[in-house]
Amino acid sequence: MIDLPGLFTISLVLLMTLFLMSRSPDITRIIFSAFIIRILFLLINNYIFPLPDSQMDAKNFEEFAWIWSRGGFLNIFNYYI
Repeated sequence: MIDLPGLFTISLVLLMTLFLMSRSPDITRIIFSAFIIRILFLLINNYIFPLPDSQMDAKNFEEFAWIWSRGGFLNIFNYYI
């Protein structure tokens, strides 16, 4: 399902990018390339696999903390010894 707020935000950023491209035509190719690469990584992160330093890192750390904390305070030393 298409995320309408996300699609609206991408469209807004595209309009801002086009505005910047019209104001400084010498760096048009660089700005547009950066926009395309950013959108590509955004789609990869959302639909294919989570990229490093994305939300998945925080979920993994929280899951490990939850698993380790189930055994109590003294059980934490079992993971480090």
